Amino acid sequence: MGTADFAVPIDERYFEDYQPGVVYEYGHIEVTEPEILEFATRFDPQPIHVDPAYAATGPFTGLIASGWHTAGIFMRLFADHYLSRVASLASPGIDELRWPAPVRPGDRLRLRATILEARPSRSQPDRGPVHTRGELLNQDDQPVLSLMAMNLLRRRAIQSGTTSLFSPVDQRGSPRSAPAHRPGALARAGSWSRAAGQGCCAPRRRSGSWGCGWICASCFPASTFPSNSLAMAIISRIESCGDRHSRATRSAASW
Repeated sequence: MGTADFAVPIDERYFEDYQPGVVYEYGHIEVTEPEILEFATRFDPQPIHVDPAYAATGPFTGLIASGWHTAGIFMRLFADHYLSRVASLASPGIDELRWPAPVRPGDRLRLRATILEARPSRSQPDRGPVHTRGELLNQDDQPVLSLMAMNLLRRRAIQSGTTSLFSPVDQRGSPRSAPAHRPGALARAGSWSRAAGQGCCAPRRRSGSWGCGWICASCFPASTFPSNSLAMAIISRIESCGDRHSRATRSAASW
């Protein structure tokens, strides 16, 4: 483990604990030849990963781990030490995945996580995206993997009576309430395709993508969506829209 660590344990960690500019290091995990062979035999059976004799005459002059094996080691350290166990909601993906150097049997790998950005969501103030530059380094401090990760983390909610600390705000920072609920063709369980573009709060289809609009938890309960991933994709699209009227309200209990 590096000299810096979070002030709170991983099972009490929320969005506010991820401060931009802070660097954390965790590890180590030692890579063995049997593990390299086992992983590659199942998932990446290239000769440089599964055939030591061939690998000795290959471009790396020896057996090396699959890049996906290396990514799995990164994820294990990332989940064990860095990513909150109580506030992590989802990740839309990673960017710039690179393997700058091979991983060989006997290498000892550690995680370095640098927080680049953490900002509360404007449309869903109970959470925020955290951008992290992740690296795996070997015993010689040589990077063997690098990537850019984005994780959605829940904020610490402070309730006052029935009012949440995180009320929706528009891009100018002033409170803005949802439009009044109007009776209409509401979504029913299993009928998302019929509900799209209908109902009082349905998002509007525009230019081939989801445009600005309200998603009302009372109109679109969890059973409306075939999967949580679809709901998250729609929310992500709405949040990324440049229209200042873009909004998404949702009840954590109902989705």
